[in-house]
This record gives sequence, C-alpha cells and structure tokens, in this order.
Amino acid sequence: MMKSFEIIIPCKRFSDGKSRLSTLLDPFRREHLCRTLFSRTVQIALEATDPENVSVVSSDQDVLRLAAQFGVRAIEEDGVGLNEALHTANNALLRLNRGPRTLVTLPIDLPYLRANDLQNVVARTQELGIVPDMSRTGTNILALSPDVRRIFQFMFGQNSCQQHLRFAELRGIPTEIFHHSDLAFDLDLPEDFKALSKKGHETAFNLRRTA
Repeated sequence: MMKSFEIIIPCKRFSDGKSRLSTLLDPFRREHLCRTLFSRTVQIALEATDPENVSVVSSDQDVLRLAAQFGVRAIEEDGVGLNEALHTANNALLRLNRGPRTLVTLPIDLPYLRANDLQNVVARTQELGIVPDMSRTGTNILALSPDVRRIFQFMFGQNSCQQHLRFAELRGIPTEIFHHSDLAFDLDLPEDFKALSKKGHETAFNLRRTA
C-alpha cells in the first residue's frame, strides 16, 4: 500500500524567478517561464497525490491565488527565504493533525519530473530521502518521514546536499540518496535552458511561442 504523503511546493514571485537566465530571456519571458513551470509542477503533484495533500507556500499573492485556482492549499509566508518558508509550511501542516504523512519538498524547476518518480521516492524512503542535483552538491527533492519532519532543519542553499546529510548523520537518521537523471536536472542556468531547447522540450517550445 502506498504511504500517505503530502507535498510542499515553495514559489517566489514569478517576476523574481530565474534571474540567472537573464542573458537568454527578457523579464517577460522569465516570468512566463516561471508561471509555466509552476503550473506544470502543481499538475504533476496532483497526479501523484490527492489535492488535500498538495500545498503551495509563497509570499506572493498572485502565486497563492493561482494555487487556490488549482484547488490546492495556499500557505502565506513572510518572504524571508526558502528555508523559513518550508518551516512555516511544514509547521502549518503539522498543526492540522491529519495523521502521519511523509513530507516531500518539491521545487518548480524540474522539467523532467513525473508523478510516478515522486511516488517511487516516497515508497523507497524509510526516514530521509534526498534527490541531489546534477552536481550532487545541491538538493532537488527531500522526502521526510512523519517523525523526521518534526525535527528536520531545512538547509537549502550552497552545498545543501552535504548540509542535509550532515544533519542526518549527527542525529542518526538513516538516509537514502536517489541519483535519478531526470530528477537531478533543474532548470537554473543558461546551459540548462539550451539543453531543453535542443531536445525540443515542451517548456522551451512553449516559451518560444511567446516571442
């Protein structure tokens, strides 16, 4: 039987996202890209689990309104930073006291993400599951058991994978690391976007249509 799990999708203001792509995309196209990525990610999350188990956390009202239109939970945060946003959302969900659920943190910039990939990560995670990025230094996805999510400290930022592993080691938390090429690819740098374009990925194709 599939474990019960819920997903938190953090998202900043669309116009503030993907600044590293400014050499390729003007502000309008970057905002359009972020909206596209966000919508795709929420839709995949809804394929992976029930709407009541999908939450979006953001300080931006436009993002929160769009989340509500998708029928998922919208959690407002103060815009201090990603780690604080995840703590805010996790604590809000724990206060609902809906029974034990594994928690998955999911960014919007994984263009090769599929619903069954998320389900497989959850199924294979006992206490803590980490999906690193291509460099194996950053963290793309975290899966936290019901017990671990109550004590976990999110450490996204530079060398987050090592930071999360260190946290787990100090507290004796068994950890699975999932090296998955599709989940490791995050759309962050110009070369990432060029790679998508070269493969004819729908995200890049739809963006070209806005020209």
